[in-house]
Amino acid sequence: MLTYLEVKNYIFLKHLILEFDEGLNIFVGETGAGKSIIIDSISYLCGEKISVPIVGNFSDKAEIIGIFDIKNCDEEIFSVLKDAEIEPDEQIVVRREIDKQNKSKCFINDKLVSLSFVKKITSFLVDIHGQNEHQKLLSSDMQLSVLDRYAGLDDLIKNYKNFYNLYKKKLEEKENLENEIKNLQQKTDLLTYQINEIEQAKLTQEDEQLEEELQKAKNAKKVLDILSEIKFNISEIEQKTSTVQKLWQNLSQYINLQSEELFSNTLSEIETLKEKIEEYKKTFSNYTPELIDNLVDRVDLIKKLKRKYGSSIEEIKNFYEQAKKQLQQISFNTENLQKLDQEISELENKIIDLAKEISKKRKIAAEELQQQINKEFLSLGLQKAVLEIKIETSQQTKEFLTSTGFDKVNFLVMMNPGSPFLLLKDVASGGELSRIMLAIKTVLGRKENTSVLVFDEVDTGIGGPMGFTVGKKLKLLSLKNKQLFCITHLPQIVCFADKVFLVSKHQTKDTTIINVEVLDEQRKIEQIARMLSGTKIDTSSIEHAKNLLKQAKKEVE
Repeated sequence: MLTYLEVKNYIFLKHLILEFDEGLNIFVGETGAGKSIIIDSISYLCGEKISVPIVGNFSDKAEIIGIFDIKNCDEEIFSVLKDAEIEPDEQIVVRREIDKQNKSKCFINDKLVSLSFVKKITSFLVDIHGQNEHQKLLSSDMQLSVLDRYAGLDDLIKNYKNFYNLYKKKLEEKENLENEIKNLQQKTDLLTYQINEIEQAKLTQEDEQLEEELQKAKNAKKVLDILSEIKFNISEIEQKTSTVQKLWQNLSQYINLQSEELFSNTLSEIETLKEKIEEYKKTFSNYTPELIDNLVDRVDLIKKLKRKYGSSIEEIKNFYEQAKKQLQQISFNTENLQKLDQEISELENKIIDLAKEISKKRKIAAEELQQQINKEFLSLGLQKAVLEIKIETSQQTKEFLTSTGFDKVNFLVMMNPGSPFLLLKDVASGGELSRIMLAIKTVLGRKENTSVLVFDEVDTGIGGPMGFTVGKKLKLLSLKNKQLFCITHLPQIVCFADKVFLVSKHQTKDTTIINVEVLDEQRKIEQIARMLSGTKIDTSSIEHAKNLLKQAKKEVE
């Protein structure tokens, strides 16, 4: 039960404190007075997403505080709180601060918690029926959600969706991997050729040395010709040196000459030169035409590889390593694809089994839910209407899996005996739809043991006499350990209220302020009279209001 609500700097609400009791709490006031702001503040307190600016001009942030009595709640909420290291007492204090960028901070018993955690905790306590929410009931998705709530499938469906989302993720991974393999396989032949071409070249850091060697080889014939000419001239020098030596010896008969050392040095130098010539001849004689052709081929090969794979042998080797990695990746990806196929197969089996289990439980729950709703119709002026829940189950194979399983749910209704069952969206009027939603909320509230029910304008499309029927239903619902909050424009609903809150808006030159006040019994009578007759209150409308209150009291005794 929500016992206390405090709102600070929320749009036109400067500071509001409201205390609530059990039973039916009703907010009344002129259209545009700000009644929905109160309901919205409860929604935001319970973790609803804020999509519009709500911070007023009285401060730099808005703050909403609620105190919930949880002593009669299910054990599950206590367990969840303890798991979050929040020691639950008989009550919890939920607080939400919102800045001007709509960023929030949430607290439970002054412990900072996530918005999703607040939503989880308050889902045990509060069920909010917002403006025009009955229109959502027309969608098949909403109808499926109602059935799943009644069937208590939250945990099972959460488990299913986790596996289903993982399954879809794995399918996406598989598609990406297959595309990658396909792209790489198109390059396989080229990569293999490139790798073999580089491997067969058996490259070393030889390119500069090869260029020098080739230049030598190309000059070999010229070098050998010059060496032959030098050798020929040396022979002539040797002959002439021998002649000179003999003449010098003859001269020494007549003159004292030191000649041995002189000619010995000369002949030694000539001999050294001859040896050097032979050494060069031997070296350059090895450059055969075949060797030159081989050198030319080798240099051309390296130049070709440089044009294709890199400007240096080092770059060619780097290209080679990358090509090998890409080729290895194909093999690696193929292995990964096999593993992925196995994971996908296991997930398919898992989610198909879960979807079958969910479908089975939905069909069992649907029978019970439609019976319960039809019972509620009797007390909501829908005695002739019959609701039927139709479940269409697709073929239970992987091709037909969706995020909600194999089932499509539609609520069909027969508004009068003998008429056909039609989709809810094709037959129900606004007022009928409001009452059908109230019947569903009544059944769900009973099933889920939610202690707080919030209705924003439950009287949509409903006139006075039917308003009395709806008011009685709300009152009876509140007597079953429920606390109800309701906005209405119908006095026939207000007369059943345990507590009436009058919402009014006051404008000055510079600002607008919303006030909320609790009406005592006399002012409650006056408010009902005003709603019955318009702005003026007279004896007749007061008497009418009193009679309406008496009738309401009698109806629920």
